[in-house]
Amino acid sequence: MRQLDYLSKCYGFTIEGGVLLCHNIHSGSSEDLVILPEGIRVVAERAMAGFECRKLVMPASLVEIEKEGFKFAEIKEIDFGSCKLERMGYEAFRGCKAKTVLPDSLKIIDAWAATDLVISEGKRVRLPSDLSFICSHSINLENVREIEIDERAVKESTNFLGAIRSGLPNKLGRWVTVRVFRGDTVVNEFIITDFYEGWGCNFIKQDGIDYRRYDDNFDQLQDESCKFQMAVYRVSWPYDLPPERKAFYDSYACKEILKKKIGKGKIVLAECLGMLEKRILPQHLAEILVAASQKKNLEMSDCLLDLIRRNHGIAAKSLDLEL
Repeated sequence: MRQLDYLSKCYGFTIEGGVLLCHNIHSGSSEDLVILPEGIRVVAERAMAGFECRKLVMPASLVEIEKEGFKFAEIKEIDFGSCKLERMGYEAFRGCKAKTVLPDSLKIIDAWAATDLVISEGKRVRLPSDLSFICSHSINLENVREIEIDERAVKESTNFLGAIRSGLPNKLGRWVTVRVFRGDTVVNEFIITDFYEGWGCNFIKQDGIDYRRYDDNFDQLQDESCKFQMAVYRVSWPYDLPPERKAFYDSYACKEILKKKIGKGKIVLAECLGMLEKRILPQHLAEILVAASQKKNLEMSDCLLDLIRRNHGIAAKSLDLEL
């Protein structure tokens, strides 16, 4: 009780029956390290709103933060440690820009609960492994390029897809890689973008990914780097992938690799063609040939024409190429 008495005296905390009810908003300091005492199970509505400290350490006993619990709190860092937090209520940390890592025990994240928290490490964020529901507009993915998540959360009932799409930044080229884990092992990678349109955008179903819908979205994508990454992931993780579609993705990825080699020199080009020529479909060869022609790369154009004649024969005659 000594720690609790100290905190109550210094910060004006009122704690009853395991519920942190309120604090004295004028008693904190931006330089303080505050360790909330064990025994607190719930942070009540607005109990820590406006609280100020440098670093806050949560107790392992905490299981819920209610609506607006830390709204506009001025905290630089939050350590959830061995916290058993299960629910983060509506606008729990709205306006609080603390850097933190969400605890694996977190099951429910309500709307606007963590939109201002910095939950990423560089350009990567790992979502809680016990996540069962995450509201739309609950997290901010402004600078995030990779999301790690347990495979149990990749289903429709968790609203995972809606939460990610609503968290993407409102700018061109908005897409992220999702890396799916089973324990410590990666079992899948795919992309989520906000450019999908119509019924096909909802490719997460009750028991996982509807790959037919996911693949149908490919042609809608405008960002070439996004399409390339999607193709690479589908070839790498060919779940429910028909052979002809796998060949198309493989060919598309090879085409993008070769496009990057335009202007890199004849030796580099010859090495790439040697590795990739058997995997590229005629229509993708035609696209590379057009790109080489536009950049006036005659060496590459000659190599590609020779490759088309050797490997595609009659099919090559149907290519409408203007050099």
